[in-house]
Amino acid sequence: MSLIMNSHDLTYKPNQVFLFSITLLVVSISMTFFAYQNPESKLVYYIIIASPLITFLVCISLGFVLQKHKSAQRTLQENKEKLSNTLESLTKTQEQLARSEKLASLGGLVASIVHELNTPIGNTMLAASTLSDDISTLKNTFDSGSLKKSSLEEFIELALKTIALIQNNTNSTNELIKNFKQVAVDQTSERRRTFDLKSVFEELIWVLTPQIKRTPYIIKNLVIEGLILDSYPGALGQIITNLINNSIIHGFEKRSQGTITVKAEEVDGDIRIVYEDDGDGIPEDKLQKIFDPFYTTKLSKGGSGLGLNIVKSLITDLLGGKIEVESELQKGTTFIIQIPKKAPEESGR
Repeated sequence: MSLIMNSHDLTYKPNQVFLFSITLLVVSISMTFFAYQNPESKLVYYIIIASPLITFLVCISLGFVLQKHKSAQRTLQENKEKLSNTLESLTKTQEQLARSEKLASLGGLVASIVHELNTPIGNTMLAASTLSDDISTLKNTFDSGSLKKSSLEEFIELALKTIALIQNNTNSTNELIKNFKQVAVDQTSERRRTFDLKSVFEELIWVLTPQIKRTPYIIKNLVIEGLILDSYPGALGQIITNLINNSIIHGFEKRSQGTITVKAEEVDGDIRIVYEDDGDGIPEDKLQKIFDPFYTTKLSKGGSGLGLNIVKSLITDLLGGKIEVESELQKGTTFIIQIPKKAPEESGR
């Protein structure tokens, strides 16, 4: 009876209360059966008195168990809703951070492009200013009637060289801006279109050149021509950009040289892209974690841990493909990407 009287036990041991209720119920049934079999026994009188009490105790105990069960269900549902809300909030935060990471990457490209444009634009302005001064000098000489044939020939030769210099610099500027514009539009809008894979990678590497040429590293584009995709060039550009950044930051850290090679070919109707570097490689215990969100070994140096997670997300969710990684210490890392030539009509984005 201590189980019934001890409220502390009732609060924390509903399973015991339930077992006790079943025991009482069995006892009540046994007593009723005994009374039925022995109607003339003196115990019948006590059974008649005890049965209602036992039934009452059983009802109370079962009611308590049901109440605790409903309370536990409510608590479980509340915790489930809290966890669901927390997960949704974390998912939104991760998506926002991923977008910020992409925009930060694009912002880095903008800074590099602006820095790179300074040289051709500066050269163009200097050449134009020099040509303007030479024309003024020629005009003054002509007006004074002292213009000689040799002076005119010298001016024409110099003017042609200056114009060629201006054209080269403006062409370089135009090419850089055109490629950057295409890369920026693709990456910010995730626009789907038909494109040649080699051309997209050439545009991307051209845009990345201002960043890469300040390092001792080399990028080789060995993608074969004629690989036509109906997909998302911006996503592919983001993938290669993140992989290149990953190689420079992690694979080539403190190295005086390094080579990145990008290859692609058609395999069984799909496109197989192989990205490899000859950097430090990735330890076995870290290899299985590199695609996890927020996993980074460079947190104190500004790493977000989202670069490779974005890569995997774009490949699997948007492009409908898969990615594998192989690595050997001091020999480098290889990422093998396989995507369909035609991206899925509907994606998770």
